[in-house]
Amino acid sequence: MTGALGCQAFVIKRISREFTESRSLEFLEISKQVPGLCWTEQNLLMELPDKWVVSLVAIDNDGLISGYSINSIRDDSLYVHLLVVKGALRGEGIGSALLMHARDIARSHLVVHCIRLVTTISWTGAVSFYLRNGFSVKCELSETNQYILELAIQKPI
Repeated sequence: MTGALGCQAFVIKRISREFTESRSLEFLEISKQVPGLCWTEQNLLMELPDKWVVSLVAIDNDGLISGYSINSIRDDSLYVHLLVVKGALRGEGIGSALLMHARDIARSHLVVHCIRLVTTISWTGAVSFYLRNGFSVKCELSETNQYILELAIQKPI
């Protein structure tokens, strides 16, 4: 999948472990731009069910990472562990493109019926982004100040 941001194009690709290891500093620099997010190389490379099949990266036409989504399969869900876009590129459609591609992967996966994620309630920009992209609040975890958000997947007939 390709898209454009301003005059710059990007492509969405699946992430391999080798690619992630070789570019881990670039991945982590992007995640550091999110206040309160403390991802480490250990978080980034942690093995999860089908992670290397369903995780995605947006690469610009200079070969730089514009954003990424670390995902896995849990029960009947494609679970988004982290979706992050470079600060200067937020609002350019990269995050929505990553979600649209994840939705396509979920549609093609036999056991997946929804996309789920957990986000902090006070991250109003993130909550608004997911709601604009079709997610709904499944429940509120008041003890941790978080929402579980869910997007139902329409399977092809």
